[in-house]
Order: sequence, then C-alpha cells, then structure tokens
Amino acid sequence: MFRSKVAPQAKARVLPCLFLSFGLFCTNFVSVSAAAEDVEELTDWLLGDFDNRAQFENLDQEVLTTATPGRPWVDLLHARFFPANVEGLEGASIYLQWHNESAAGPISRQRIWHFGQTETGLMMKFFMLKPGPAEQLGQAPPRALSLTADDLIGYPAACDLPFQKQDETYLGSIPQECKIVAQQSGRTMFIGAQIEVTAEGMTYRESGLTPEGVEVFRVPGTGTYQFAPVSDVTE
Repeated sequence: MFRSKVAPQAKARVLPCLFLSFGLFCTNFVSVSAAAEDVEELTDWLLGDFDNRAQFENLDQEVLTTATPGRPWVDLLHARFFPANVEGLEGASIYLQWHNESAAGPISRQRIWHFGQTETGLMMKFFMLKPGPAEQLGQAPPRALSLTADDLIGYPAACDLPFQKQDETYLGSIPQECKIVAQQSGRTMFIGAQIEVTAEGMTYRESGLTPEGVEVFRVPGTGTYQFAPVSDVTE
C-alpha cells in the first residue's frame, strides 16, 4: 500500500529532512492518528480519473474553449491520479497527469501531490518531476510508481497548501506568500491555487502574479475547473 497507517496510540514524531539536488527540504510531517484518517479519505476521493466535460459542454456562449489571454475561457481537461510511493516521505503521495481533452490526449503537466499531517493540520506539498522521470512516466500510465527525493523538485515551504474539512468537503488554498521561479521561463512569480475535494469530484483553479502584481497566467480563464469522476477511460 502507498499509505502509512498509524496506530491510534502512536505518538507524534517529526520526520527528518530530505536532501534534494537544490538543497535541504524539510517536510516536518508528524504522525497523528486522527489526521491519518483524513489523509486516507482525501486521497481515496482523489485517486482515479476525472474530467470537466459536463462543465465544458454547458459553457455560456461568451466563454471560449481555448486559452485566450484577456478573455473568459475554459478548456477541456482530463486529470489522472495514480498512487505513488516516495521514499523518505511519510503520508500519502499521488502522481498527477493533466491531459488535454481526454486520457489519450497530450500531457500538459505532471505533478506529485503529497499529503501529510503537520503540527498545524493536514497539509499538501507540491512537487515537480525532474525531466528524466517525467519523460519516462509520460510514455505510459504507471501501475506501481516508486520514486525517490532525487526524482523531484519541491516547491518552497511557503507554498505548502493547508487543507481543512468542512462538512464533507476538503478545502485547500495556497498562502499568499508562495513565490517560485518558473521551471521553463525562469520568471519569478507568486502562485495562488484553490482546491475543493468531495466524494463526488473536485474543483481547481490556479494563477500566477509577478512581484509587481501583473497577472502571468490564470487557469481556467474564468471561474474554476469542475471535475467529475470518469469510469470509462480509453487510453
């Protein structure tokens, strides 16, 4: 199994830091039984395939269907979430592929979402994949994925995304202090993202601003992606 089960009587313990190629990365995840149940439920709800086809097919007439700066747009995406094991990280890791249009469409982005419990609550950390692992994983859907810290590039600690559960919904939002250097362009920007996850699906939106407050990107171009589970997947 890719999850770490924690006995109810287990005491919290702080995990050691990991050395990545760019320096020291500390998760500070701790083992807490109640939070382990939330981690398991949240990742169970995420695993599988999702798309926003229902949203896409019912857009208002003025909303475009391709990314167009300065105009409202929502494109068709297919998200694939696979269980993953990252050596040295306790909690639950998910490997995510964003596909254009369908599961058979080109991959636009690959990420690792890692969920664990910190002293302040349930937290998700973003990782990018280094070019080698990303190219290999993009060639075929993984069935048993194992990675090490050397395969990943972690976002700064300020970008850790705290989750709170309200009723039957997990709500997550990146803090305003999240600042990164874009992998492709080298541009410095502040990142914002909001995620809501339920047993019936998820919503997602993300944006980037320069330090001067100029918008670099926003996905989707209006509103938020509304993803529902997909059971019949053609690869």
